Amino acid sequence: MTLGKLVAKSGKVILDSCARTTTVPDRMRGLLCRPQQEANAGYLIDRCASIHTFAMPYPIDVVYLDDNYKVVRCIDSLQPWRISSCRSASMTLELAAGQAQALGFEPALELQWQTN
Repeated sequence: MTLGKLVAKSGKVILDSCARTTTVPDRMRGLLCRPQQEANAGYLIDRCASIHTFAMPYPIDVVYLDDNYKVVRCIDSLQPWRISSCRSASMTLELAAGQAQALGFEPALELQWQTN
């Protein structure tokens, strides 16, 4: 796993604590069996256009990104035992429920990944 942050093209830091998957097991696990994310923290899953929240005890926000780190879709408070997908996405960002809107994620927002 790599630690970094997501920064808007304007230079504004949108998410300053983000773990990015680097292995297949990390991608498959996502937030399953992990404690709920803190505010301003996220989990970025590469090569992922669909997720599920089976066996998760809490809802999450989901932000789908394309290959250029452009936001293509946001899902607020995806409840446990649900499935979500986005055909045009190549990455999925998982956040604590309520954080996507609070941090300013919205479709068409262009981001950059910066390693810590």
